[in-house]
Amino acid sequence: MIVMIPFEVYNKVIMTTFQINDTDLREISHSETLLINEAQDKLHDSNHRIYKFGFGQSPFSPPEMAIKSLKQHASEHDYLPVAGHKACREAVAKAHSGYRECISSDDVVIAPGSKMIIYAVMACYKNATVFLPQPSWVSYAPQAKLLNHNVQLIPTNFDAEWKISPETLENVSQNIETNSPLILVLNYPGNPTGMTYTSDELKHIADVARKYNILIISDEIYAWLNHDNQHVSIAQFYPEGTFITTGLSKWCGAGGWRFGTGIFPLNASKEFKITYNGIASETYSTTAAPVQFAARDIYNNMDQLLPFIDAQRKILKGLSQLIVNELKEANVKIHAPNGGFYIFPDFSNYKTKLLNKGIDTAEKLCVELLNKKGVAMLPASAFGFDETHFYSRMCYVDFNGTLAISEYQNGAELNHEFFETHAPSVLGGIRALCDYLTAL
Repeated sequence: MIVMIPFEVYNKVIMTTFQINDTDLREISHSETLLINEAQDKLHDSNHRIYKFGFGQSPFSPPEMAIKSLKQHASEHDYLPVAGHKACREAVAKAHSGYRECISSDDVVIAPGSKMIIYAVMACYKNATVFLPQPSWVSYAPQAKLLNHNVQLIPTNFDAEWKISPETLENVSQNIETNSPLILVLNYPGNPTGMTYTSDELKHIADVARKYNILIISDEIYAWLNHDNQHVSIAQFYPEGTFITTGLSKWCGAGGWRFGTGIFPLNASKEFKITYNGIASETYSTTAAPVQFAARDIYNNMDQLLPFIDAQRKILKGLSQLIVNELKEANVKIHAPNGGFYIFPDFSNYKTKLLNKGIDTAEKLCVELLNKKGVAMLPASAFGFDETHFYSRMCYVDFNGTLAISEYQNGAELNHEFFETHAPSVLGGIRALCDYLTAL
């Protein structure tokens, strides 16, 4: 006789007797930037006064032309080629023609964010050594470790403006004992520091990379937000060994659109491109069609977007100058950023006083500031430093960028009054931080 077991009973038995094997899971942490964003939002929702310096999302919305194009192409629903829609790749190549010589659509790939491109490039190699400046963006090292690559940090410090040098790159390169491929991930203007490299610095770094046959993944996502519009790609000096990544998330304010683009090194081998596209086809497959068509229109109309980009640069530079001046007056060591919307303050002048309060790590300092002043920021340990270094990353983006651009383009001066009106949370948070420090 067949006994019918009620589904509820069956389900309960299965749930109590079956468990997915979790004894050998890969060790990986969540993105620190995403976690701080969730944490500061939860505190804000519970009516705490929070000054948001933790998450690096552009304060500016995409320009109206871009939004209109996305709407117009919302009906595009076909899967597009793995490398990307050809017309989109042609537009990307045209818009970045000044980065190095001879960029064609065949050199360009499109992906759902440049983050995925960086991972796919690393995944092209079975076993590589990945050089990362210390500090560097939070996802580079986890991506390399997911692929079982060896990660080597290149030390920097405040006096070096948090930048690697030809000498430090030479030192780590000549001490690699294996014959594994070498990859350097270079991000400038940089997250978390906001600093960039001069043409002369890039040229000498390129000389060392060429000597050791290092593939440079040049993350230039903030290039068009260089505050003085002086960005130079290292691909100009090392075209044969530089893989450029960029996208729409920062300069176009379209992070949620998830559009990234990569440019292969000059004369990249057919095998390298096949390997990359094979990895892409088995992971992200393609980028959303409406976004690719909109990106095509955006990159084909850069001339009309130059005022929009220039306004962002001027607003970000003006705001950063006020922030840096406030921090310096409070005896915080800080460099004025060259681009993007990040600063990397050094609180070591307060180390003795912090230690006397039992605060012996940057993480504890961040927790203290969040609890006492509502200032949310990330410790240097999230970016590759030992936890005892009293550095942090702060993103000055908690303001309505669209309104700020509108006011500026209608004739408003970028003075102290302008930023008190349009970025009160940013300036208020900096003052709260300084008040805490000077009261120690």
